[in-house]
Amino acid sequence: MSIKKETSQVIPQLIVIPAIEWESLKHEINSLKVSFGNNANQTLGGWLNENQTQQLLGRKATSLWRLRTNGVIFSKKIGGRNYYSKQSIIDFLECKK
Repeated sequence: MSIKKETSQVIPQLIVIPAIEWESLKHEINSLKVSFGNNANQTLGGWLNENQTQQLLGRKATSLWRLRTNGVIFSKKIGGRNYYSKQSIIDFLECKK
């Protein structure tokens, strides 16, 4: 007697759109890539990237990870990169005084 295991397969879904709309969408995506690429070293509003936060706090990536996982500072992951809330960093620095 053999037991069959169910395998879960991901079946890709196809979306059909007119070629002109596809070209327009590709143009918008490329514009966003260029825009974000040119501003990669700048801050995003009330957020700092990993390197900026390390320099500001004088800490290494491991320390930031610990602060982040313990909920001491607030962060968001965007595009595989961590961005830290300026306000949570200010609050953290004020608690250290």
